[in-house]
Amino acid sequence: MKIATILLSVSFTFAASCKNINMSKSINEVAIPSAKKISKTLEIHNDVRIDNYYWLNDRENPEVIDYLNVENNYTKALMAHTEGFQKDLFEEMKGGRIKEDDSSLPYKLNGYWYITRYETGKDYPIYLRKKGSLDAEEEILFDCNEMAKDQSYFSLGGISISQITKWQLFLQIQ
Repeated sequence: MKIATILLSVSFTFAASCKNINMSKSINEVAIPSAKKISKTLEIHNDVRIDNYYWLNDRENPEVIDYLNVENNYTKALMAHTEGFQKDLFEEMKGGRIKEDDSSLPYKLNGYWYITRYETGKDYPIYLRKKGSLDAEEEILFDCNEMAKDQSYFSLGGISISQITKWQLFLQIQ
């Protein structure tokens, strides 16, 4: 009984000493966005499906862009009280857990060694290859840092090298 009393008093003391986070806006004060439903019937292989939010797939539709901006503003308002914590977490992960100057293991294909390299202070990878041996001069195929200049978003994917190693095919998303 004595132990239960001590544990109960310690619990109350702990609960009373916890700080309440003072949010700039209460959760109840921020309007929750709700996307309108526009029913679209999709059929494939005799399977019929209704998608009420198919209209959100249209990236060029101003209504979609407006709705996404409303969602983003809602998230910012709801998470505003955690901005400092988010920044601290990011710096901790970046500084101690993520190796900024890293590279992939090289792999050989049709007489070339292919490598993906990341450099300190840069956001995107550099895709390169070396002919014959790993000591050969490097040939940069794609420097995504250069390709991403003046872009708000950049992604390079689906890289494919031709069998004769003369052509590279890639998908660039901006």
